[in-house]
Amino acid sequence: MKTNICLLILLFLVFSCKSKKEKLENLITENTRTYINNGLKNNEEGGELESIKFIASDSITELDESLMYYEHLGKDIKVNLEIVKLQQEKAKLYKNIEMDKTDESFGFKDATEKSQIHLDSAQRLIQKVQKITERLPKLDTIKPLYLISKVFVKIKKKNATIEEDTLKITSDLNGNLITTSEAIKRVSNKYK
Repeated sequence: MKTNICLLILLFLVFSCKSKKEKLENLITENTRTYINNGLKNNEEGGELESIKFIASDSITELDESLMYYEHLGKDIKVNLEIVKLQQEKAKLYKNIEMDKTDESFGFKDATEKSQIHLDSAQRLIQKVQKITERLPKLDTIKPLYLISKVFVKIKKKNATIEEDTLKITSDLNGNLITTSEAIKRVSNKYK
């Protein structure tokens, strides 16, 4: 009798967890369908979503979130430093062109100012990267903050071509989609 009760409880837990998981998968799929359809309506190439299939889902912890932000900041630092380099080259060109004039040209001053602005931005981003690096050992690696799901989509374009792709979709734990910019804003607030 005891084993029958334990077996019934175990079956109930398995089916209730599975149905909750399926509901979440269906919600993410439907939210993704709505998001893609709205995007296709606003796109001049247009088209229609022919099919969408949920593939898998995984959780994003505080550590994962910080590492993704770390990578994002690294890209921003590289872009800012590249702009600094280009603006400095531009300033040198202006200086070489107008060597005979005593006062510096507007182009030279503008390029120099823009170079300094981007250099300051890169330095602020480097400080954020240092804060992340200091906090990494203390970050939670268990509690999920978001879900990242893979879905397979098939889109029929207006010109009758079919485009198939696998998308990574970020959502909160309730299945509501989160854009990349929203996720970046959330994590950047932690490292101010």
